[in-house]
Amino acid sequence: REKAAKDKLAAADEKYQREQANASGDEGDTAQQNSASTTKPKERKKKSKEFSVPGADESSDDNISDSEESADSEANEELKALRKVRNRQIEKKIKAEEAVEAQEILREQHLQSAEIESAADLGPSLIKKQRRDYDDGPKQSLIANLEGQATPPHDFSKGLELSRISGSVLFPFNVHEPEWSPPFSALRPDEGCLEVSLPDFDSSQATVGKGKNTLAIKFTAPLDSKRFSINIAAPNHNNYDSVLFHFNPRQRQKGGQLVINDKKDGIWGQGINVPLSQVPLIFGQTSSTLLIQINGEGFDIFIEGKHCARLEHRTELPAKKCPLILQFPSTDDYGKPENWIVYKVWWGHKPNMATTGDVSGVAGVNSYNSIHPRK
Repeated sequence: REKAAKDKLAAADEKYQREQANASGDEGDTAQQNSASTTKPKERKKKSKEFSVPGADESSDDNISDSEESADSEANEELKALRKVRNRQIEKKIKAEEAVEAQEILREQHLQSAEIESAADLGPSLIKKQRRDYDDGPKQSLIANLEGQATPPHDFSKGLELSRISGSVLFPFNVHEPEWSPPFSALRPDEGCLEVSLPDFDSSQATVGKGKNTLAIKFTAPLDSKRFSINIAAPNHNNYDSVLFHFNPRQRQKGGQLVINDKKDGIWGQGINVPLSQVPLIFGQTSSTLLIQINGEGFDIFIEGKHCARLEHRTELPAKKCPLILQFPSTDDYGKPENWIVYKVWWGHKPNMATTGDVSGVAGVNSYNSIHPRK
C-alpha cells in the first residue's frame, strides 16, 4: 500500500507540474496577444467585428475554464491527501528514531552515573577472608582482638603480673636465639637439650609462700606434636637419674594424657594421668602459658590460669639455698623425638595461687604425702 501511495503521489505531482507548465504557457501567449493588441488595436478590433458571433465565444471559454478548474481542484485534493499520508509516515519514522536515540542517551547517563558511584569513596569496603585448609598463622583470642589487647605468642600476658621486680626472664639467653626447639636429629634426652638454672631457690621460704617459688614457661605445641616434657631437678641429679618434678603431655596416648611424675635413681614413680580433655587446649594453639608453683604441698600446675594438677612432694627438697635445674629434653627415654617451641622462661616470686579456691577436685591432691605427712 505504501508503494502504491508513493506511485500515485508521483503521478499526481507529474500531472500537477504539467498543468502548471501549460498554465504558464497560456499566460505567455496571452501576454503576446496583449502586446500585439496594443500595437495593432485597430486591426484586432476590425477582425473581432468581422468573425465574432455575439455571445458564442464567451460561453465556450467559460465552459473550458470550469472543467479545467474542477480537474485542478481534484488533483490538488488528491495531492494533499497523498502528502498527508506521506507526512504521517515520515513523522512516525522520525518519532521512532527519536525514541531510540533517547533510550541510548538515557543508557549512557546511567552508565556514567554508575561509574562515578563505583569510583567514589563511600567508606571502607568489606573483604571476605579466604579460608585455607591449613593455616599455620597465629590464632589470637577473639575477645583479645576485640579489646585490642592481644598478647604476642612469645610474651606473657600482663594479667599474670610476672614483673622484673619479683622475678626475671631466664630465657631466651640473647636476642640472637629467641626460641628453642628439640633438634630432630637427637637420639637421647640430653642430646641438644635446653637447660636453665633457677637460681636462689630456698625451700624454707618457698614452702611458706615466700621467696622464688614460681616458674612460668611460654610455649607452642604444634598440632602434629605427639609429646613434649620438662624436668625440674636438684643440683645432684646425676644426669637426671633423679627428678623432683616431671611434666609430660602426650597427645596420642589413650586419647590424650597429661602425665605428672617423679624419678629416683633412674626409676620412675607412679604417674598421675590427667585426660587432656580436662585441661585447657595445649596442642595446636598459637601459644600457651604453663605456671608451676612450689609450695609446702608440692608442685601445683596451672595451664592458662587453670589449676590442672598437683604433684605432692615425693622427694625431700634441698635443705639449703641452691639453684634448681630446669631441663627441656630432646627425646623421651626411648629416643622418640619431642616437638614443641619454647619462647620464654620466667623465674621469681608470685603469691600462692592454690589458696584462692577449693582444690579438692584437682588431680593429685591428697594422693601422696610421705615426706610431709598431714597432721
